[in-house]
Amino acid sequence: MWLAVLLMTLVASPADAKRRKPTATNQVPTDPSAAAAPAPPPPPKGRMELEGAELISGPLTGVDGVVRGQKGTMETCYQREFAKDSRLQGVFVFDLTIARSGRVKDIEPTKDSVKSEALAGCILGAMRRVRFAKANGESIARVRIVFVPAPPPPAPPAAPLQAKTSNGAISRPVPPTSGPGLRR
Repeated sequence: MWLAVLLMTLVASPADAKRRKPTATNQVPTDPSAAAAPAPPPPPKGRMELEGAELISGPLTGVDGVVRGQKGTMETCYQREFAKDSRLQGVFVFDLTIARSGRVKDIEPTKDSVKSEALAGCILGAMRRVRFAKANGESIARVRIVFVPAPPPPAPPAAPLQAKTSNGAISRPVPPTSGPGLRR
């Protein structure tokens, strides 16, 4: 019995084939140029330069390393906002007050030429969650970040000059046959 069921599922009628939905293995592209079209280039990205964290006061050590460990998160904040506004650039500086427990007690922006509340909120929110080592007293660190917009995309290469003949056909450029640097 099970052999008959197996054979019936393996041998399908033409009517069954019409009812089947196309899958990746039996689907044929309808437009041959669709498969050959290259993917569009990725959008340009801005660049974030984390200049680091400088300890202004307090006994805490290793602040710069902890802040640099958050660079990926801050970069994600910048790229998200840069995708919305590709002119986003400038300097963002903030002071972190770190409690004895290692928790961020306060964050105070001291310079913001970027003027993006969403970017500042994302970065400051990420830094609020950071935990530093415990210390014998409160510490203050200054963090400086520079945001640089992406360079403009390169200009496309110039097309070779083409001339039309008297009957309207396009002629191909003819390479020079004589001149400096050409051998005979």
